[in-house]
Amino acid sequence: MRRNVSERSIPLHALAAPDHILVAVDSRDAEFLVSYAIAQAKSNNAHVTLLHAIVPMNAMAVEGGAVPYINDMSIELNAQRMLRELARELDLHGIAWDILTRHGYAPTVICDELNRTGATRLIMGTHGRKHLAQFALGSVAQEVLRNAHVPVFAVGPHAHRKAGREIPRKILHPVSLTGHYEPSVKFALDLARIHHAELHLLHVLHSELEANAEPGQSLDWAENAMAELIAGEKGEKLEIRTNATFGNVIREILFAAAVADADWIVVGVHANGARWPLNNSTAYRVLAEANCPVLTIPHHF
Repeated sequence: MRRNVSERSIPLHALAAPDHILVAVDSRDAEFLVSYAIAQAKSNNAHVTLLHAIVPMNAMAVEGGAVPYINDMSIELNAQRMLRELARELDLHGIAWDILTRHGYAPTVICDELNRTGATRLIMGTHGRKHLAQFALGSVAQEVLRNAHVPVFAVGPHAHRKAGREIPRKILHPVSLTGHYEPSVKFALDLARIHHAELHLLHVLHSELEANAEPGQSLDWAENAMAELIAGEKGEKLEIRTNATFGNVIREILFAAAVADADWIVVGVHANGARWPLNNSTAYRVLAEANCPVLTIPHHF
């Protein structure tokens, strides 16, 4: 019987090493996403499900006065043909797979299939509109990130695929040091261990604190707190770097990712988007502007 993701407790290590990956694809990003799916499936010996959501006809935008002619059977066949062609790449790498086409609103279809299949990671692309801040991240991605119960590996509109680096060599993880932040740090550590990656932990202090009489004390506190988080990892042969700085959270995350040449940014998000490390608005902006993929982990774990 399929496991329901929303109704079970998933160990963090299982999230870092998924045994079933759901890939939500369309014609714009299919091949791009499958290259990431292949790399992650091979690293974790995971099954891959390729999913394409077919949007209802009445949800499609048409020119004023035009009446669209849409052949449902043709759309279904074309979608299945696309998925089967992608699956050939999985076959070449010995990866177990299945394909799904579902009719409905894409975010609902994706979240329903996450629950039905029991997949413990979602890979998806995002499509935003340039020059409009409110549309910096596609609406499908925003809704999925709000509702997914598992880590989401999202490739944003500015993410650049680095040849041969679909598996990360360097991971950046912003840390809040307040609230329930330990699970996301543990998740980032597990990822670094699995992929033999260098892990960068970053804590951003509000710029107003820099005006205090002793800003150095705030930086020392943050550095010491991060050192305590990784104290037990020293014997694991992990290369871990920590950095505390003052400034704007989004700007400093993007800057640190660029300086470190990070392959992935790992961020913790809350379902209600109310608290740090990254509330939904901040997470969306990082994903919309980052030059590498972002892997989110919900903080209810």
